[in-house]
Amino acid sequence: MTVSGVGVNVPMPPGLARLFALADASAAGLMERGFTTAVLDRLASGTDAEGRRLPASAHVAGTRLGLVPVHRKGVYVPSRVDRMIQANVVSVLRTLAARDTALHRLTETGCLAASHPKVRAGVAKNLGRQVARHLTNHPGAEIGSLRLPVLQAAPAPGYRLVLGAVDKQFATLEPAPSGTAPVLTVRLPTRARPAGRGHWVAAEIVLPIPRHLRGRPITRWHLPTITAHPAKPGIARFHVAYTEPDAPMRGNGTPITSVVGIDWSPSALGVMSRVTADPAGELSSAFEGHR
Repeated sequence: MTVSGVGVNVPMPPGLARLFALADASAAGLMERGFTTAVLDRLASGTDAEGRRLPASAHVAGTRLGLVPVHRKGVYVPSRVDRMIQANVVSVLRTLAARDTALHRLTETGCLAASHPKVRAGVAKNLGRQVARHLTNHPGAEIGSLRLPVLQAAPAPGYRLVLGAVDKQFATLEPAPSGTAPVLTVRLPTRARPAGRGHWVAAEIVLPIPRHLRGRPITRWHLPTITAHPAKPGIARFHVAYTEPDAPMRGNGTPITSVVGIDWSPSALGVMSRVTADPAGELSSAFEGHR
């Protein structure tokens, strides 16, 4: 069973900060070139210009659509960094393609509900507000021709490094010999404007295992996605997935004697109750109150 969503905060190494800067500069330009109706239509249809199905892998789909990062003259950036940039930008563009499809249905039917299965109701309502604002500022605009690139500028791709898009030549994540923490080995630039392969060296970053995972039978750590911490400057946040054995199946003859239910609601931090069956088969509930 693979579990995702574990966040580990680590002080930002200088090389990682330089990698963020290189990737962000190129990703911004790639987003500008990709945020067009032509690209959004391709992503929405799931096919390229020749009618071939686009791969699920974001960086491969980006290459198929001609979305290739461009770097400053004289700067050497490994192709594996380009994969991370494409994975970041194309994943955002796929989300925007779903919203563009929802916008098209909204302008056709005027209905916000179920405008697209991948677009939440709140996002659909915001699209409606964008349309209303645009029509107010442009009274002669045709509502049926409105597309997302008309309503808004290209979004910022954000500081995000998807290490899952690279191979072992660029990054690995292995347990430390002590077993107390996985160690990320990744190639980082030694200067702000690397001019060749020699300016990219392997660096090790130790990721402390969160307390609740210590002692768990984790069989594999997966390469993380790295972002800048939203509230703590100088801190990198590593979003790590891991694999552990599946829980043993309950035998057919093993009865369920207790069930715990937790309701997380906006009005309370949490309400927990337990239902227990006695030997006679009668059920009783023990309300445990707020937690």
